[in-house]
Amino acid sequence: MRDDNRRFARIPLPMEVEVRMEGAEMMVLETIDISNGGAFIKAEAHQCPAVGTELSLRVKGNLGGEEPPTVQARVVRVTSEGFGIRFLTD
Repeated sequence: MRDDNRRFARIPLPMEVEVRMEGAEMMVLETIDISNGGAFIKAEAHQCPAVGTELSLRVKGNLGGEEPPTVQARVVRVTSEGFGIRFLTD
């Protein structure tokens, strides 16, 4: 899974996230790792959106008592383990 050409270092960080895509039910999935530029989300084949799909992502629960922000992302790769996203918002 490691790509040596990545701009940002990834750190293993499993956490539940809400994934929303237009025309689909919201899914609660789990990240495998995350970086400043994106994340890899564990998912079964039927849960993986196509490369290029834009979605919104939000950490499930709260962060230090505050509602987590929703970020926009684009699917950049799909594997047998899940899918990788690139954040479109800071």
